[in-house]
Amino acid sequence: MNMTQTTKLDRFLRDGDYLGLIEAISGLPEAERDYETLIPYCETYLRCEVFPHNLSDRLKTEVQGDRVRIPQWELTITPHIRTLTANTIVVDLFLDSPFWDGSLYECCSGVGSDIRQAMGSALGSFFFSFLDGFDRMREGRDPITVETSFAGKPHRFEVYLSNITGMGSAPMDEHTDVATYWEALKDGITKRLGNQSFLLVKIFGSKFNGEITGECRVGDVASEELGSVVSELVKPWKTGQFYSHKQFILIRQAGETLEPYPYSGEEGQLRFRQAIVTAARMFHESETEELYESYPIRLAQAIGDETLAEECVSFLPELCAQNAYSDVSYTETVEIAAGDAPAVTCYKSQLADYWPMWNVLWSALRDGTFGQEANTIYREYISVSATYNVLQQMEEKGSSLSGGQLSTLLFRMGTDFVLR
Repeated sequence: MNMTQTTKLDRFLRDGDYLGLIEAISGLPEAERDYETLIPYCETYLRCEVFPHNLSDRLKTEVQGDRVRIPQWELTITPHIRTLTANTIVVDLFLDSPFWDGSLYECCSGVGSDIRQAMGSALGSFFFSFLDGFDRMREGRDPITVETSFAGKPHRFEVYLSNITGMGSAPMDEHTDVATYWEALKDGITKRLGNQSFLLVKIFGSKFNGEITGECRVGDVASEELGSVVSELVKPWKTGQFYSHKQFILIRQAGETLEPYPYSGEEGQLRFRQAIVTAARMFHESETEELYESYPIRLAQAIGDETLAEECVSFLPELCAQNAYSDVSYTETVEIAAGDAPAVTCYKSQLADYWPMWNVLWSALRDGTFGQEANTIYREYISVSATYNVLQQMEEKGSSLSGGQLSTLLFRMGTDFVLR
């Protein structure tokens, strides 16, 4: 792209003429397009035109830098375009709300005859599916009540189902009931509820030329077991064309059954991150046998949380190993024995700290927090894991790791460990 073309696009931005902007982009000859240069212009079009246009009938939107805020809903959406071509787009959305800690992540992809149509296709399912479910939850409309128990205490949740959206020639005549996927998945989802204040479940199913995709993400972690249930629902669809369904299930715990969590809120999340980073640094610095043996006690004293310290010692090595050996299948459960008490089997998604500590560590390993020591810390964690030990034994016996499945791991914790 030349300077004359970008100057023209800049003029549309200054004038606030976002329709003119996207028409000018669409009118650029394909050979002259630099899509990396066009991404910031298209992101502005998304924020300033696509979101307000699709929500104007009922909601006011405010553009704040790179974010779109919906004041009435206290919802902030930060869209970033990951990839862009003449007729395809992938948009990453980061969602912030008082209903949950941190940011939710959603990926939207779209195809169209041009960039503008691709954007509409990508964001359409988000507007008509996720935002529909969020509105239901926000208003407390038509909840499904689920009662569970975790760590010996009762919990009650409200479940809200979004619309089902389809792409291609989705067979909506076969699955028009929004409860279709919930009815098939509810037992499995319920078993994965712990003490979460909020949980988002994403469902995606597609079929193309007989190839079936079934995905169910609980807290943005794919469940192989629940994904196979989605695949079974997709299997009867007609073969030949492309069909897909997408749905969100939003789950909120009732305030009266929610147990206090020490790392809630922005300040709590910051302390949690600091604790995980401290754990990794102290682990790396425990170079002698004496330091390594005293590491759990020293860590508990440093972060002021004995339970989290034990989890860091036990879980972080396994999480690193499982990330490194992604071709192996791992169970969704762990067994935890506190002191002399019998082991308790629970889903990893039920544990408040399990996946969040991995997210923190993985981010810190990549963002420069550990400097040049990042790869060393990662490898050191892997080397002390039970997972690595088992996989090494399999390789020594000539067994293939690809497609293999490991048994549920047992973690022995101290007497004062708190299951949360």
